[in-house]
Amino acid sequence: MLATPIGVWTLFDQGLVSLGGVATSIILARSLSPSNFGLYVLLFGAMLFLNTVHASFVVYPLSVRGARLDEPALGAMTGTFLFLTLLCAISLAPILIGVSGVFGTIALAPWAIVALLAWEWQETIRRALFAELRHRAAIPGDVVAYLGQAALILGLRETDHLTIRNVFIVMAVTSLVGAALQLTVLRPRRTGQEQSVILAQGALRDSRLVLPANLLGSVIMQALVWTLALVESRAGAADLQALINIVGVANPVMFGVANIVIPLMARDSLHSSVASEGRRVGVVIAQGGAILLPYSLALMIWPRQILSLVYGHASPYVVLSTPLRLLTVAYLLVYVAHVGNATLLGLERTRAVLIVQSLGVVTLLLCGVPFALVWGVTGAALATVVVHAVRVCACGRGAREAFATPAPTSLPLVELI
Repeated sequence: MLATPIGVWTLFDQGLVSLGGVATSIILARSLSPSNFGLYVLLFGAMLFLNTVHASFVVYPLSVRGARLDEPALGAMTGTFLFLTLLCAISLAPILIGVSGVFGTIALAPWAIVALLAWEWQETIRRALFAELRHRAAIPGDVVAYLGQAALILGLRETDHLTIRNVFIVMAVTSLVGAALQLTVLRPRRTGQEQSVILAQGALRDSRLVLPANLLGSVIMQALVWTLALVESRAGAADLQALINIVGVANPVMFGVANIVIPLMARDSLHSSVASEGRRVGVVIAQGGAILLPYSLALMIWPRQILSLVYGHASPYVVLSTPLRLLTVAYLLVYVAHVGNATLLGLERTRAVLIVQSLGVVTLLLCGVPFALVWGVTGAALATVVVHAVRVCACGRGAREAFATPAPTSLPLVELI
Protein backbone atom coordinates (compact mmCIF):
# COMPACT_ATOMS: atom_id res chain seq x y z
CA MET A 1 0.00 0.00 0.00
CA LEU A 2 2.85 2.37 0.75
CA ALA A 3 4.13 1.85 -2.76
CA THR A 4 0.94 3.20 -4.32
CA PRO A 5 0.65 6.87 -5.36
CA ILE A 6 -1.72 7.45 -2.45
CA GLY A 7 0.81 6.01 -0.02
CA VAL A 8 3.66 8.06 -1.46
CA TRP A 9 1.75 11.35 -1.24
CA THR A 10 0.53 10.49 2.26
CA LEU A 11 4.04 9.89 3.57
CA PHE A 12 5.34 12.95 1.73
CA ASP A 13 2.64 15.18 3.20
CA GLN A 14 3.04 13.78 6.70
CA GLY A 15 6.80 14.11 6.36
CA LEU A 16 6.40 17.83 5.65
CA VAL A 17 4.05 18.22 8.62
CA SER A 18 6.35 16.37 11.01
CA LEU A 19 9.44 18.14 9.68
CA GLY A 20 7.81 21.50 10.34
CA GLY A 21 6.76 20.50 13.86
CA VAL A 22 10.13 19.01 14.78
CA ALA A 23 12.01 21.95 13.24
CA THR A 24 9.91 24.38 15.27
CA SER A 25 10.62 22.48 18.48
CA ILE A 26 14.35 22.19 17.76
CA ILE A 27 14.64 25.91 16.96
CA LEU A 28 12.92 26.74 20.23
CA ALA A 29 15.04 24.25 22.18
CA ARG A 30 18.23 25.78 20.79
CA SER A 31 17.06 29.39 21.23
CA LEU A 32 15.16 29.49 24.53
CA SER A 33 16.49 28.76 27.98
CA PRO A 34 15.54 25.30 29.33
CA SER A 35 13.06 27.04 31.67
CA ASN A 36 11.32 28.98 28.88
CA PHE A 37 11.40 26.03 26.51
CA GLY A 38 9.88 23.92 29.27
CA LEU A 39 7.11 26.52 29.63
CA TYR A 40 6.39 26.33 25.90
CA VAL A 41 6.35 22.51 26.08
CA LEU A 42 3.80 22.57 28.89
CA LEU A 43 1.52 25.13 27.23
CA PHE A 44 1.70 23.38 23.88
CA GLY A 45 1.11 20.08 25.67
CA ALA A 46 -2.07 21.56 27.15
CA MET A 47 -3.15 22.53 23.62
CA LEU A 48 -2.48 18.97 22.45
CA PHE A 49 -4.56 17.62 25.31
CA LEU A 50 -7.48 19.89 24.48
CA ASN A 51 -7.11 18.98 20.82
CA THR A 52 -8.23 15.46 21.70
CA VAL A 53 -11.79 16.76 21.98
CA HIS A 54 -11.62 18.05 18.42
CA ALA A 55 -9.98 14.81 17.28
CA SER A 56 -12.86 12.85 18.80
CA PHE A 57 -15.91 14.92 17.78
CA VAL A 58 -14.66 16.10 14.38
CA VAL A 59 -11.63 14.24 13.02
CA TYR A 60 -12.82 10.69 13.73
CA PRO A 61 -16.36 11.00 12.26
CA LEU A 62 -14.95 12.93 9.32
CA SER A 63 -12.34 10.23 8.65
CA VAL A 64 -14.70 7.24 8.93
CA ARG A 65 -18.09 8.47 7.77
CA GLY A 66 -16.62 11.04 5.41
CA ALA A 67 -14.82 8.23 3.57
CA ARG A 68 -18.23 6.83 2.56
CA LEU A 69 -19.73 10.09 1.29
CA ASP A 70 -19.96 11.60 -2.16
CA GLU A 71 -18.46 15.05 -2.74
CA PRO A 72 -21.57 17.20 -2.02
CA ALA A 73 -22.34 15.29 1.18
CA LEU A 74 -18.72 15.56 2.34
CA GLY A 75 -18.81 19.30 1.67
CA ALA A 76 -21.92 19.62 3.82
CA MET A 77 -20.33 17.59 6.59
CA THR A 78 -17.14 19.69 6.46
CA GLY A 79 -19.09 22.97 6.67
CA THR A 80 -20.97 21.77 9.74
CA PHE A 81 -17.82 20.44 11.39
CA LEU A 82 -15.97 23.73 10.90
CA PHE A 83 -18.69 25.34 13.00
CA LEU A 84 -18.44 22.53 15.59
CA THR A 85 -14.70 23.20 15.73
CA LEU A 86 -15.39 26.80 16.71
CA LEU A 87 -17.75 25.66 19.46
CA CYS A 88 -15.15 23.20 20.78
CA ALA A 89 -12.44 25.86 20.95
CA ILE A 90 -14.71 28.36 22.74
CA SER A 91 -15.88 25.80 25.29
CA LEU A 92 -12.33 24.67 26.08
CA ALA A 93 -10.80 28.15 26.26
CA PRO A 94 -11.30 28.48 30.07
CA ILE A 95 -9.16 25.37 30.60
CA LEU A 96 -6.27 26.83 28.63
CA ILE A 97 -6.66 30.09 30.56
CA GLY A 98 -6.44 28.14 33.81
CA VAL A 99 -3.31 26.26 32.73
CA SER A 100 -1.66 29.55 31.74
CA GLY A 101 -2.60 31.00 35.13
CA VAL A 102 -0.93 28.12 36.97
CA PHE A 103 2.41 29.14 35.48
CA GLY A 104 1.82 32.86 35.91
CA THR A 105 1.59 33.42 32.17
CA ILE A 106 -2.08 34.37 31.82
CA ALA A 107 -1.21 36.95 29.15
CA LEU A 108 -0.26 34.10 26.81
CA ALA A 109 -3.70 32.45 27.03
CA PRO A 110 -5.51 34.53 24.34
CA TRP A 111 -2.74 33.88 21.82
CA ALA A 112 -2.71 30.17 22.62
CA ILE A 113 -6.50 29.99 22.18
CA VAL A 114 -6.37 31.70 18.78
CA ALA A 115 -3.53 29.39 17.69
CA LEU A 116 -5.53 26.35 18.82
CA LEU A 117 -8.65 27.40 16.91
CA ALA A 118 -6.72 28.20 13.71
CA TRP A 119 -4.84 24.90 13.95
CA GLU A 120 -8.06 22.91 14.40
CA TRP A 121 -9.81 24.69 11.52
CA GLN A 122 -6.95 23.81 9.21
CA GLU A 123 -6.89 20.23 10.51
CA THR A 124 -10.63 19.84 9.82
CA ILE A 125 -10.21 20.83 6.18
CA ARG A 126 -7.12 18.65 5.88
CA ARG A 127 -8.93 15.60 7.24
CA ALA A 128 -11.83 16.12 4.85
CA LEU A 129 -9.33 15.88 1.99
CA PHE A 130 -7.85 12.74 3.56
CA ALA A 131 -11.31 11.17 3.75
CA GLU A 132 -11.37 11.34 -0.06
CA LEU A 133 -7.75 10.08 -0.15
CA ARG A 134 -6.74 13.43 -1.69
CA HIS A 135 -3.48 13.65 0.22
CA ARG A 136 -1.66 15.38 -2.62
CA ALA A 137 -4.18 18.22 -2.58
CA ALA A 138 -3.41 18.88 1.09
CA ILE A 139 0.30 19.46 0.51
CA PRO A 140 0.37 23.20 -0.41
CA GLY A 141 -1.62 24.17 2.68
CA ASP A 142 0.47 21.92 4.92
CA VAL A 143 3.69 23.39 3.55
CA VAL A 144 2.54 26.85 4.65
CA ALA A 145 1.03 25.72 7.96
CA TYR A 146 4.03 23.69 9.14
CA LEU A 147 7.18 24.47 7.16
CA GLY A 148 6.11 28.10 6.93
CA GLN A 149 5.65 28.13 10.68
CA ALA A 150 9.19 26.85 11.27
CA ALA A 151 10.63 29.34 8.77
CA LEU A 152 8.91 32.32 10.40
CA ILE A 153 9.97 31.22 13.88
CA LEU A 154 13.55 30.97 12.62
CA GLY A 155 13.13 34.50 11.30
CA LEU A 156 11.95 35.65 14.71
CA ARG A 157 15.08 34.19 16.27
CA GLU A 158 17.36 35.85 13.75
CA THR A 159 15.72 39.25 14.36
CA ASP A 160 15.67 38.89 18.18
CA HIS A 161 11.84 38.83 18.30
CA LEU A 162 11.47 35.24 19.46
CA THR A 163 8.97 35.04 22.33
CA ILE A 164 6.40 32.42 23.20
CA ARG A 165 3.63 34.89 22.40
CA ASN A 166 5.04 35.50 18.92
CA VAL A 167 5.34 31.75 18.39
CA PHE A 168 1.59 31.35 18.99
CA ILE A 169 0.86 34.27 16.64
CA VAL A 170 2.90 32.59 13.91
CA MET A 171 1.06 29.30 14.49
CA ALA A 172 -2.29 31.04 14.07
CA VAL A 173 -1.33 32.95 10.93
CA THR A 174 0.28 30.02 9.11
CA SER A 175 -2.62 27.70 10.01
CA LEU A 176 -5.19 30.14 8.63
CA VAL A 177 -3.24 30.68 5.42
CA GLY A 178 -2.81 26.91 5.03
CA ALA A 179 -6.54 26.42 5.58
CA ALA A 180 -7.33 29.04 2.94
CA LEU A 181 -5.15 27.22 0.39
CA GLN A 182 -6.84 23.90 1.12
CA LEU A 183 -10.27 25.50 0.82
CA THR A 184 -9.49 26.22 -2.83
CA VAL A 185 -9.76 22.48 -3.56
CA LEU A 186 -12.41 21.57 -0.99
CA ARG A 187 -15.55 23.68 -0.86
CA PRO A 188 -17.55 23.30 2.37
CA ARG A 189 -21.28 23.71 1.87
CA ARG A 190 -23.89 25.27 4.09
CA THR A 191 -26.63 22.99 5.33
CA GLY A 192 -29.97 23.65 6.92
CA GLN A 193 -30.36 23.68 10.67
CA GLU A 194 -32.06 20.29 10.74
CA GLN A 195 -29.30 18.66 8.66
CA SER A 196 -26.60 20.28 10.79
CA VAL A 197 -28.23 18.91 13.94
CA ILE A 198 -28.35 15.42 12.41
CA LEU A 199 -24.66 15.63 11.50
CA ALA A 200 -23.73 16.86 14.98
CA GLN A 201 -25.78 14.14 16.65
CA GLY A 202 -24.09 11.51 14.49
CA ALA A 203 -20.67 12.88 15.45
CA LEU A 204 -21.57 12.79 19.14
CA ARG A 205 -22.78 9.22 18.79
CA ASP A 206 -19.64 8.12 16.97
CA SER A 207 -17.31 9.78 19.48
CA ARG A 208 -18.87 8.60 22.73
CA LEU A 209 -16.10 6.01 23.21
CA VAL A 210 -13.46 7.70 21.06
CA LEU A 211 -13.34 10.77 23.30
CA PRO A 212 -12.39 8.91 26.50
CA ALA A 213 -9.94 6.80 24.49
CA ASN A 214 -8.28 9.89 23.03
CA LEU A 215 -8.18 11.60 26.42
CA LEU A 216 -6.48 8.56 27.90
CA GLY A 217 -4.04 8.53 24.99
CA SER A 218 -3.23 12.17 25.63
CA VAL A 219 -2.62 11.37 29.30
CA ILE A 220 -0.19 8.65 28.22
CA MET A 221 1.77 11.08 26.05
CA GLN A 222 1.71 14.06 28.43
CA ALA A 223 1.75 12.67 31.98
CA LEU A 224 5.48 11.95 32.08
CA VAL A 225 6.34 15.42 30.79
CA TRP A 226 4.24 16.98 33.55
CA THR A 227 5.68 14.62 36.16
CA LEU A 228 9.21 15.67 35.22
CA ALA A 229 8.13 19.31 35.32
CA LEU A 230 6.89 18.86 38.89
CA VAL A 231 9.92 16.84 40.00
CA GLU A 232 12.76 18.59 38.15
CA SER A 233 11.12 21.94 37.27
CA ARG A 234 10.53 23.02 33.67
CA ALA A 235 14.00 21.84 32.68
CA GLY A 236 12.94 18.22 33.26
CA ALA A 237 10.09 18.61 30.79
CA ALA A 238 12.52 20.23 28.35
CA ASP A 239 14.87 17.21 28.60
CA LEU A 240 12.14 14.76 27.64
CA GLN A 241 10.83 16.98 24.84
CA ALA A 242 14.35 17.33 23.44
CA LEU A 243 14.52 13.54 23.14
CA ILE A 244 11.04 13.32 21.67
CA ASN A 245 12.16 15.74 18.96
CA ILE A 246 14.84 13.24 17.91
CA VAL A 247 12.71 10.11 17.89
CA GLY A 248 9.85 12.10 16.36
CA VAL A 249 11.31 11.28 12.95
CA ALA A 250 9.04 8.23 13.25
CA ASN A 251 5.96 10.47 13.15
CA PRO A 252 5.67 10.86 9.35
CA VAL A 253 5.54 7.09 8.90
CA MET A 254 3.33 6.53 11.94
CA PHE A 255 0.75 9.21 11.17
CA GLY A 256 1.03 8.75 7.42
CA VAL A 257 0.18 5.05 7.65
CA ALA A 258 -2.66 5.79 10.08
CA ASN A 259 -4.04 8.45 7.73
CA ILE A 260 -4.32 5.79 5.03
CA VAL A 261 -5.57 2.96 7.23
CA ILE A 262 -8.59 4.65 8.85
CA PRO A 263 -10.47 5.73 5.68
CA LEU A 264 -9.46 2.58 3.79
CA MET A 265 -10.67 0.33 6.58
CA ALA A 266 -13.91 2.31 6.72
CA ARG A 267 -14.47 1.84 2.99
CA ASP A 268 -13.25 -1.73 2.72
CA SER A 269 -15.34 -2.91 5.67
CA LEU A 270 -18.38 -2.38 3.44
CA HIS A 271 -17.04 -4.42 0.51
CA SER A 272 -14.04 -6.61 1.41
CA SER A 273 -13.54 -9.62 3.63
CA VAL A 274 -12.15 -8.94 7.07
CA ALA A 275 -9.41 -11.54 6.53
CA SER A 276 -8.08 -9.69 3.49
CA GLU A 277 -8.13 -6.45 5.48
CA GLY A 278 -6.01 -8.06 8.17
CA ARG A 279 -3.40 -9.14 5.67
CA ARG A 280 -3.27 -5.65 4.16
CA VAL A 281 -2.75 -4.05 7.56
CA GLY A 282 0.03 -6.51 8.38
CA VAL A 283 1.84 -5.59 5.16
CA VAL A 284 1.46 -1.86 5.89
CA ILE A 285 2.85 -2.20 9.43
CA ALA A 286 5.82 -4.23 8.15
CA GLN A 287 6.57 -1.70 5.40
CA GLY A 288 6.47 1.18 7.84
CA GLY A 289 8.68 -0.68 10.30
CA ALA A 290 11.23 -1.33 7.56
CA ILE A 291 11.38 2.41 6.87
CA LEU A 292 11.91 3.23 10.55
CA LEU A 293 14.48 0.53 11.34
CA PRO A 294 17.66 2.13 9.85
CA TYR A 295 17.15 5.42 11.70
CA SER A 296 16.33 3.58 14.92
CA LEU A 297 19.55 1.60 14.66
CA ALA A 298 21.52 4.82 14.13
CA LEU A 299 20.00 6.29 17.30
CA MET A 300 20.91 3.16 19.26
CA ILE A 301 24.53 3.16 18.03
CA TRP A 302 25.36 6.90 17.99
CA PRO A 303 22.97 8.65 20.43
CA ARG A 304 25.47 11.21 21.77
CA GLN A 305 26.72 12.13 18.32
CA ILE A 306 23.19 12.68 17.04
CA LEU A 307 22.25 14.78 20.08
CA SER A 308 25.38 16.90 19.53
CA LEU A 309 24.56 17.31 15.85
CA VAL A 310 21.01 18.48 16.54
CA TYR A 311 21.48 20.64 19.63
CA GLY A 312 25.18 21.56 19.59
CA HIS A 313 28.18 20.18 21.50
CA ALA A 314 27.63 22.48 24.48
CA SER A 315 23.93 21.66 24.85
CA PRO A 316 22.69 20.27 28.19
CA TYR A 317 20.82 17.61 26.21
CA VAL A 318 23.99 15.91 24.90
CA VAL A 319 24.34 13.76 28.05
CA LEU A 320 20.98 12.04 27.51
CA SER A 321 22.29 9.05 25.54
CA THR A 322 20.75 6.32 27.68
CA PRO A 323 17.21 7.75 27.77
CA LEU A 324 17.45 8.37 24.00
CA ARG A 325 18.20 4.68 23.41
CA LEU A 326 15.24 3.69 25.57
CA LEU A 327 12.94 6.15 23.87
CA THR A 328 13.98 4.81 20.47
CA VAL A 329 12.73 1.36 21.45
CA ALA A 330 9.60 2.94 22.90
CA TYR A 331 8.75 4.75 19.69
CA LEU A 332 8.93 1.59 17.63
CA LEU A 333 6.28 0.24 20.00
CA VAL A 334 4.34 3.51 19.74
CA TYR A 335 4.30 3.08 15.96
CA VAL A 336 2.84 -0.44 16.13
CA ALA A 337 0.23 0.56 18.71
CA HIS A 338 -0.77 3.70 16.81
CA VAL A 339 -1.28 1.90 13.51
CA GLY A 340 -3.10 -0.90 15.31
CA ASN A 341 -5.45 1.59 16.94
CA ALA A 342 -6.04 3.21 13.55
CA THR A 343 -7.08 -0.17 12.20
CA LEU A 344 -9.55 -0.65 15.04
CA LEU A 345 -10.93 2.85 14.56
CA GLY A 346 -11.41 2.28 10.84
CA LEU A 347 -13.38 -0.86 11.67
CA GLU A 348 -15.35 1.16 14.26
CA ARG A 349 -14.04 -0.99 17.11
CA THR A 350 -14.02 1.97 19.45
CA ARG A 351 -14.54 -0.14 22.57
CA ALA A 352 -11.37 -2.10 21.79
CA VAL A 353 -9.43 1.16 21.39
CA LEU A 354 -10.76 2.35 24.75
CA ILE A 355 -9.50 -0.86 26.37
CA VAL A 356 -6.06 -0.42 24.79
CA GLN A 357 -5.76 3.13 26.09
CA SER A 358 -7.12 2.23 29.53
CA LEU A 359 -4.51 -0.48 29.98
CA GLY A 360 -1.85 2.01 28.92
CA VAL A 361 -2.93 4.50 31.56
CA VAL A 362 -3.08 1.83 34.27
CA THR A 363 0.46 0.76 33.38
CA LEU A 364 1.56 4.39 33.40
CA LEU A 365 0.23 4.89 36.91
CA LEU A 366 1.75 1.66 38.20
CA CYS A 367 5.26 2.12 36.80
CA GLY A 368 5.50 5.27 34.70
CA VAL A 369 5.11 7.97 37.29
CA PRO A 370 7.16 6.11 39.96
CA PHE A 371 9.99 5.49 37.46
CA ALA A 372 10.06 9.18 36.53
CA LEU A 373 10.05 10.21 40.17
CA VAL A 374 13.00 7.95 41.02
CA TRP A 375 15.18 8.07 37.89
CA GLY A 376 14.11 11.30 36.21
CA VAL A 377 14.18 11.43 32.42
CA THR A 378 15.80 7.97 32.19
CA GLY A 379 12.96 6.52 34.24
CA ALA A 380 10.41 8.32 32.07
CA ALA A 381 11.97 6.80 28.95
CA LEU A 382 11.99 3.30 30.51
CA ALA A 383 8.37 3.74 31.57
CA THR A 384 7.47 4.71 28.01
CA VAL A 385 8.85 1.36 26.81
CA VAL A 386 6.75 -0.58 29.32
CA VAL A 387 3.55 1.40 28.72
CA HIS A 388 3.62 0.99 24.95
CA ALA A 389 4.60 -2.67 25.13
CA VAL A 390 1.38 -3.23 27.06
CA ARG A 391 -0.56 -1.19 24.47
CA VAL A 392 0.88 -3.26 21.61
CA CYS A 393 -0.19 -6.50 23.28
CA ALA A 394 -3.69 -5.20 23.98
CA CYS A 395 -3.98 -3.81 20.46
CA GLY A 396 -2.97 -7.14 18.95
CA ARG A 397 -5.65 -8.94 20.91
CA GLY A 398 -8.28 -6.40 19.89
CA ALA A 399 -7.28 -6.71 16.21
CA ARG A 400 -7.48 -10.51 16.31
CA GLU A 401 -10.98 -10.33 17.75
CA ALA A 402 -12.04 -7.73 15.18
CA PHE A 403 -10.81 -9.79 12.25
CA ALA A 404 -12.35 -12.98 13.68
CA THR A 405 -15.80 -11.50 14.36
CA PRO A 406 -16.60 -8.58 12.04
CA ALA A 407 -19.17 -6.13 13.34
CA PRO A 408 -21.72 -4.39 11.12
CA THR A 409 -20.76 -0.84 10.28
CA SER A 410 -22.89 2.07 11.40
CA LEU A 411 -25.27 3.91 9.10
CA PRO A 412 -23.35 6.11 6.63
CA LEU A 413 -24.14 9.78 7.06
CA VAL A 414 -24.82 10.09 3.34
CA GLU A 415 -28.19 8.54 4.06
CA LEU A 416 -28.94 11.23 6.61
CA ILE A 417 -28.15 14.29 4.51
